[in-house]
Amino acid sequence: MFHFQVVSKRLSEAKEGQRDLLVKAATMENGVELQSIIKQVTKERLQLERHLQIANDSLQRNNGVDLQRYLSLEQTNGQLRAQLDSLDILQQEHKLVSVECIKVP
Repeated sequence: MFHFQVVSKRLSEAKEGQRDLLVKAATMENGVELQSIIKQVTKERLQLERHLQIANDSLQRNNGVDLQRYLSLEQTNGQLRAQLDSLDILQQEHKLVSVECIKVP
């Protein structure tokens, strides 16, 4: 009977050891899988950050071009308004001259 108890005890210890090894292996597999997931997420985050930086750079370049175009259009608009004011003054003077010409026979 004693031999059976020793074998049974060793078998139980072996099973516990095997279970511990399986738990450790599963933990290691989970750890490896987790590391793989972290690496993939990190790669994706870096890729998104690069895309965001490219988009920001593009917007800044386009905004600079649009700003220069806007300033140019504002300057042209100011010149055109000045010409319109001059034309209004000339038109008023022309009306005055026309009225005076009609008065003087």
